[in-house]
Amino acid sequence: MKKQMMMLLAIAAMAGCSKSEVVDTPNGDGNTPIKLKTFVGKSVKATETKTDNLTAFQMTAYTTSAAFPGTASTDEPTPFIASQLVSRTGESSPYSWPYTGPQYWPQGKKVSFFAYAPATDVTYVAPTGAGWPGFTYTVAAEASQADLVVAQRTSQDATSNNGSVALNFNHALSQILFSAKCANADFTAVVKTIELSGIQNAGTYTYATSASEGTAIEGAWSSVSGTASYAYLTNGTAAIAKTTSDPIAGTNGALMLMPQALTGAKLKVVYSVTLGTGETAQTFDVTKENVELKGTWAPGMKYTYDLTLVSDAKQITLDPSVKPWTEGTITDQPSL
Repeated sequence: MKKQMMMLLAIAAMAGCSKSEVVDTPNGDGNTPIKLKTFVGKSVKATETKTDNLTAFQMTAYTTSAAFPGTASTDEPTPFIASQLVSRTGESSPYSWPYTGPQYWPQGKKVSFFAYAPATDVTYVAPTGAGWPGFTYTVAAEASQADLVVAQRTSQDATSNNGSVALNFNHALSQILFSAKCANADFTAVVKTIELSGIQNAGTYTYATSASEGTAIEGAWSSVSGTASYAYLTNGTAAIAKTTSDPIAGTNGALMLMPQALTGAKLKVVYSVTLGTGETAQTFDVTKENVELKGTWAPGMKYTYDLTLVSDAKQITLDPSVKPWTEGTITDQPSL
């Protein structure tokens, strides 16, 4: 029986890099056992995906004779590891990532791996012909948003990186944050609510060829559509009392939204303004709405909008004047 080298899958979620290392020892028959390991780095209302909180991902793999995606009709991608949820085991790093399916590198074939996390709200689309796989995705309401990450490693064999497959996850959505400052030092402000409307929330992500897999997002979004509104989670109570920017996000307050060219997107901001101090202090609400949002959100990018708050206060001023005397007419003058 021919000796085969086992695959070592090194699973990584990258956005900075916090690494754990695994050293593999061949067993008695010379085969190297498969081990999965996770690397997750820095990148949100969504909880940021990091090494310590990546607990599962969806993965599938295909074989081709030539480099993925092969050739139409003669060398199209063939399913190798069925699409499945891979969950980590173990109490501490380095974790184990057991999966079901072939455990050895195939002879004379190249293997390509595709993964994403979390698996919810994702509808996987297998490759057709000599094409690339992908998935459709709809961004959830802010209360249940996720930090969607994707990974791919294509055209691997037993000699690639000593048989280790590093799936370096990258962030697939756009992270949106807000900061604020006062227009001048005459007042303090508290941002109460921020609402975004006219935001596209659905699209199709397609994996794609890349000269440097794992260092940046490889695929692309298409068929971006939908119109949704999202509320940004502010801290709600912290007063802004200066003319330099302060972050205003609450815990996990950032939004994770569909990458897109903004068209028709609007912003509504409600904040309170306090003028004066002590017994003479006055506080009132200010609402700014239908503020146009412009630009393009790219996948894997974080954008911070810096709001300049104005008081809209009109100062009471006194302008006293005295009306001149009006000369009266006397028709019956006294006789002396």
